Amino acid sequence: MCETVTKDLYIDKKEKVCKQCVDPCRSCFDGTEQACTSCKDNFLLSNNACLKDCPPKTYKESGVCFPCDKKCKNCVNRVNYCIDGCEDGYFYKDHRCLEQCGEGYTPC
Repeated sequence: MCETVTKDLYIDKKEKVCKQCVDPCRSCFDGTEQACTSCKDNFLLSNNACLKDCPPKTYKESGVCFPCDKKCKNCVNRVNYCIDGCEDGYFYKDHRCLEQCGEGYTPC
């Protein structure tokens, strides 16, 4: 077994050896593409995978893709600045998705 595990290696417990992480993982917990814990430059971490872009309904922050609020069709940051409207059952107002329109507003 290896003495020291570097960032780009993981311990294969079955074979009891250190192995290289799959590219583009910078660090990982096993040898699959869905086992990344950090990514190389120009890649974003999303659900333990390294991608060139964040998938729909997520936003990027500090090299990681985070999910949008479930009410948003898409968003641009963690304060759920919604874009592209709202999911069914919610009303879009000032880049937010609300359950009710609020006083003085009528739903379309």
